[in-house]
Amino acid sequence: MARVSLILIALAALAELGRPDVALSPPSVTGIYTDMRVSATTGDLGGMEVFVLSSKRGEFALVQMAESAPSAPVLVSASVKDSTITFTLPSSSALGGLGAFSGVVKGGHLRGRFANDYVIDLPRGKSYWQ
Repeated sequence: MARVSLILIALAALAELGRPDVALSPPSVTGIYTDMRVSATTGDLGGMEVFVLSSKRGEFALVQMAESAPSAPVLVSASVKDSTITFTLPSSSALGGLGAFSGVVKGGHLRGRFANDYVIDLPRGKSYWQ
């Protein structure tokens, strides 16, 4: 009986080691981050959306910006490590002037900076298009 109890305790301990610790797990960076909205004064659409997606081929970012009208969305490969995300918008794209992006997901926001010094602080939420 004592031997069975020791085996059960050992198995329980091993199972506990295999469980991810919620406090130590990095936040999931996949999701929609947006501040895109229609201006109450001008009726123009403004802001940015970054949709971070994951696939069997890695992570991607779908980026769209609006300054009175929406730009063409740009899909690029992204690098995700823990809560940090980086990607580069090709110069040939609608958003090419922004360049490379480096940011962190923290507190339900994607915060970071593009190479041209454009800073974003986008809350996670529903897409403007939903």
